[in-house]
Amino acid sequence: MTRDEAVARILERLGFRSGLTTTIQGALQEAQKELETAVELPWFLKSEYSSITTTANEERVAIPSDFLRELEDDDTLQYYDAEEEIWIALGKELPQIARQEWQGYTGVRWPRKYSLDNLYFRLYPTPDDSYILRMQYYKSDDILDSDIENLWLTHRPNLLIGRAGIHVAAALHDDRALRYFAGLVTEQSDVMQKEEIAREQAGSSKMVRGEED
Repeated sequence: MTRDEAVARILERLGFRSGLTTTIQGALQEAQKELETAVELPWFLKSEYSSITTTANEERVAIPSDFLRELEDDDTLQYYDAEEEIWIALGKELPQIARQEWQGYTGVRWPRKYSLDNLYFRLYPTPDDSYILRMQYYKSDDILDSDIENLWLTHRPNLLIGRAGIHVAAALHDDRALRYFAGLVTEQSDVMQKEEIAREQAGSSKMVRGEED
């Protein structure tokens, strides 16, 4: 479903009122921002591995421009050990604790720990050379500022439509449409949560069956 098709769906529930297209387009963008700052984020916002190279004597590594949040599992920031040819997960630590732990360290300074602020990953100890890092994370989706189909409209169009519809219907004091869109959000949020649980359990179920076999 494209953005303009989503706009048409919302207009249909609002009785095809004129002059609302731009308002609804803005509401779709606002709804997406709300969904991408929610406590639970959907599987389709998980990125592929993203790599970056450290700079010698610089503790900071810029977070990706589309970074929303780290994943909940153990797939944290990783360092590539070129000698062993393996990826090693770095431990996450509070910056004040990590700095105290690695202050004055004089050995080979490949990163062991990291912390995260609004703009950077901070590495401890501070790297003494160029090292390759990688990670997966939750990423922001393409903004609906043109007639495209982004991931939300591919996988959860009705959830986005419902959230945007609530904004517009509330502004119009259209109680009937507001109830419809609120119900749509409740229904689709439940569907998304169940889908997440099913995806998480699918792999573990296969593993259990394999062990039993």
